[in-house]
Amino acid sequence: MSICLICTLGNRDIQFKKEHEQELKNILGDIFDNGKDLDSNELYLKKNNFLDHTCKILKNYDSIKNYITLPIIQPCLDYIENQLNGTVEKIILIPTNQQNENDLEDRYKKGDTFIEAEIIKRFLEENGFKDKVVIREAKFNASKLDIWFNHILNIIHNNYEIFDKIIFEISGGVPTSKESIRLATLFKEKIEVVEVSGGNINLENMSSFEKQIIKEKVKDIIKNYNYAGALSFKEYYTDDKKILNLIEHLNYRLNFDFYNALKSHEEERLKKLMRENNTIKKLKYLILELLDNMEIELRNRNYANFLARVYRLEEAMGQYFVLKWFEKTKTKISYKLGNNLPSGLIDTKDMGVDDLNNKLGSYLKYLVGGIQRGNSYNPPGIRKLANFIEEKCKKTNNGKTYYRTTINTPLYYELISYLYGNYSDEIRVYEKIQKKYKKNHNNLRHTTIVAHGFEGINKEKINKMLEQNGVNEDINNYFKSIKSEFFKIANSKEKENIFDKLNKEIINHL
Repeated sequence: MSICLICTLGNRDIQFKKEHEQELKNILGDIFDNGKDLDSNELYLKKNNFLDHTCKILKNYDSIKNYITLPIIQPCLDYIENQLNGTVEKIILIPTNQQNENDLEDRYKKGDTFIEAEIIKRFLEENGFKDKVVIREAKFNASKLDIWFNHILNIIHNNYEIFDKIIFEISGGVPTSKESIRLATLFKEKIEVVEVSGGNINLENMSSFEKQIIKEKVKDIIKNYNYAGALSFKEYYTDDKKILNLIEHLNYRLNFDFYNALKSHEEERLKKLMRENNTIKKLKYLILELLDNMEIELRNRNYANFLARVYRLEEAMGQYFVLKWFEKTKTKISYKLGNNLPSGLIDTKDMGVDDLNNKLGSYLKYLVGGIQRGNSYNPPGIRKLANFIEEKCKKTNNGKTYYRTTINTPLYYELISYLYGNYSDEIRVYEKIQKKYKKNHNNLRHTTIVAHGFEGINKEKINKMLEQNGVNEDINNYFKSIKSEFFKIANSKEKENIFDKLNKEIINHL
C-alpha cells in the first residue's frame, strides 16, 4: 500500500539526544528549552526566536546531524510500516513562512518553521527517503483559517488519486492548520488524521466532532430538498461517491433534467421513464414526476413555482386520460403537423409525448372534415368522438356553422367528461385540478412573477382562492388527495414521494 505522509511542523518536531547536551550547547549555544518534552526525554528548542535557532542548526548541520531525533515523525513512519503494512512513497512537510506578511508582528514571524523543514528534509533524505520529501510552505498569515483550508485542499487534490492512503500528522503546527486539516479531510476515507502522544499514534482525535457537525448540517439541508445547497458541501464527501451521486441525481431531477439525473444515479422509476417507448406509459411516469415535484414545491412554500406547474399538470392529465380512452377503445388516430406528411393511422401508444396538443387537435380537425363531407364513423371509439364534436364543438354564427376544436384545458375537461362520464374517477380528479384556480376569474397564477404580474403569493391566498371555488380544504391536503386519486387511476403502487425515498437513503448513509 503506497502512502503519503503529510506533517505540519511545530517547535517539537526536531529534537536532539539528551546525552549529547553539552556538546550541542558548545556548538549551538543556549537554544534548548529547560522543560521536559511530553513525548520524549530529548532536547527540544525554545519557542522564542525559533527561526534563529533553526538557522544555527542548519548552518552546523554536518556537525550535529547524528544527534537529531524526530520524536513525532518517526512514530508515524513506524505506524505505517508495522501496523498498516504500507510503504511511504512521499513525505510532505508543511511549515509556516510569514516573512513577507507586513502587517504581522515580528514575534509571530520568529516562530516560523520553514528552516526547520529544510533540516528535517535533509535528515530524512539521508536516512532512507531520498527524493521522497517535499516542502509546501504556508506563505501567509498562519492565523487565517480560510487560507489554510485552501492550502490544505490544494495539497490533498494534488495527491489524493496518486496514493492508496494519506496520513496527516497534526501534532505540530498552529491551531488553524489543525482545524483546516480536520475540515478538509471530512468524508475522505483514504485519509487518516493522527496525533502523536507519548511516542504513540492517537487515532481518536480525527475531527469526529467536526465531521458530525457537517453531517447534521447536510442532513438538514437534504430534508429541506435543498440539493444545490448540499452540493456546496461536496468537497467534504467527494470520497463517498454514493452520497454525492444521489445528491446530484436529486438536484438534476428536481429541475426535470432526467438525462443527467440518470448519469448520476440509476433510479428504477426514472430508468423506466427514459427507456419507455409507449406514449401512454411514458406520460404516466412524467405525471408521477410532476406530482412529486409539485409536492416538494408546496412543502418548501415555493407557491409561485407550485402554481406555475398547475397548468402543466392539468394539461398532462388531460392528455393522459384522452389517450387512455383511445387505447381502451382501440382507436387509431392520424395527424398532420406543419408541412410534415400525414402520420397515417397509428396506435396512440406510438404518438410520442412531444407536441401532443397539436397532434390531438389535428386529429379532431381530421374528423371534422369527415363530418362535413358526410362520412359515417362505425368504429365505436371514433363514432363517440364524432358525436362529441357534433354536440360540444359545433357552433353557429350568423347562420354559419363552424367547429371549435382547439385543444386546451377546457376542451380536455369536456372531452374527459363526455368520454368517461360525469361521475368517473377521471373527471373527479380533473375537476379538482381545475378548482385550484378560477378559470377566467381572478386567476391567481397570472398575477404572480411566473406569469404576467408581480404580486406576492402565500398559502393564505391560495386557500382563499380554493374557498372561492367551493373547496374548504387546506391546499396541502387538497393536493395530496389529487395525487392519491391519480395514483389509484394509474394503478401506481409507489405511494412515497421519490425525493423522500432517496432522501432517506442519503441520510441513512450519512
